Amino acid sequence: MESCELEYFPPETARVFESAIERLYYSENYRIGNADLPQCRVRSKLRLLDNMILRDAEGKLAANVERRIKNSTSYTMATIFVLEARKRSNVYFTFPEMKEGNKTSLVLKAPKTESSVRNIYLPNTVAAALLELRREQDRRREELHGLYQEFDMVVAQPDGRPTEERLLARAFKALALENDLPEVVFHSLRHLSTSMKLQVSGGDIKAVQGDTGHSQANMVTDVYSHTFDENRKRIADQMETSFFEKISEVPASAPNAEQSQILDLLQAKPELTALILAMAK
Repeated sequence: MESCELEYFPPETARVFESAIERLYYSENYRIGNADLPQCRVRSKLRLLDNMILRDAEGKLAANVERRIKNSTSYTMATIFVLEARKRSNVYFTFPEMKEGNKTSLVLKAPKTESSVRNIYLPNTVAAALLELRREQDRRREELHGLYQEFDMVVAQPDGRPTEERLLARAFKALALENDLPEVVFHSLRHLSTSMKLQVSGGDIKAVQGDTGHSQANMVTDVYSHTFDENRKRIADQMETSFFEKISEVPASAPNAEQSQILDLLQAKPELTALILAMAK
């Protein structure tokens, strides 16, 4: 379930998904529509599950709550299965096999939802890095001449072939080990980016949602609520410096003439002070 990244979902949602996935995995067969799928077929589909499919499922389950549709485990199982099948549709292009006898193929697909098609505003540093990557591809295209395989990919292997997910994961793992960083999955970069944008924007959820492509703002707030802890700490620090410290800095005012006379009287007659204190009790 590593690719599903259940730890990024609210605990209750994560438990619902975990229960549905476990029931699917251990079922001898699963009937969906008119098809009765054997266990091996079900498990092969479960291996293709990822966080993005479950994000779509989370959105559907949230919509059902508003319509008062009960999100049973069986319904969740069917939802996950249907969304997984939908993700595998809308193939634009199937890349040619690089080796004879390959049992799998790389495909280029349409974005899975309408919100996936969006404009992203890049920081100058990121844009410069992409331009340098393009220049490097142009140099390799000239060096390899007709051997360069042109697919017009932003991220590609040295000869132009598409970069498989496992190659990205392997390179990312090596980078983490080389720099003594925690070992996390590649998709964690998306979570890191979202968390940082929430912090630097001061919690502008709608602006960040436009970048992440989440269909509902509450998906951002539910998943990244921990991000706001830093802002809350910052507010506490600001309250300390802007309010409490300024109060403590206010000097005590000197007693006026009448108050000075009373103090002198109490100091001159201690028995009067004792009487006043006894009456106060």
